[in-house]
Amino acid sequence: MPNGHPVLPRPGRRLLLATTALFVLLSPGTPAPAAVSSPDLPAFRQELLARINRLREHQDLPPLEADPRLQAASQEWAERLAAERRLRHRSDDSLSSLLEEGGWETINENLYYGSEPLNPGRVLMDWERSPLHRKNLLNPAIRLAGLGRAVGGNGAAYVVFNGAGGKRQKTWEELWQKLPFPRRGG
Repeated sequence: MPNGHPVLPRPGRRLLLATTALFVLLSPGTPAPAAVSSPDLPAFRQELLARINRLREHQDLPPLEADPRLQAASQEWAERLAAERRLRHRSDDSLSSLLEEGGWETINENLYYGSEPLNPGRVLMDWERSPLHRKNLLNPAIRLAGLGRAVGGNGAAYVVFNGAGGKRQKTWEELWQKLPFPRRGG
């Protein structure tokens, strides 16, 4: 929120964030230990996505598909949170960049912090109990999902969910730039 004003996406774009009141901060001068991806990451992702899809099915919503770009972005963010031992959402600019790169109309993010061993059932149960997290999971506009999980040097696990959907229509200017002939003045 620069100058106390919220940063809003351009018209036709929506950024949805589930907020959390839990922050784990490093003491000044303490180096952050490296984050570790857990060896069971593929199984964790698969089970958590299956549980999210069962929740969506009960609400007559289509299932989410794992998207490699969202998986990579979610994993990168989970590892960063674990390395910093801090829970915080990406900035609006960072989410807007993901939105642009994917060409989506909507993107959202849920975070989770807990101690190991962490199981997908517990993560989903806690997200379901939070109205904002639940709203993100049940957003009918999202069709794709990315899940990341990393463990920090403090033994805490960080989970990131990103959902995205809707293909953005290209502007005339974007289409013009892709035309295969030389243009004047540029």
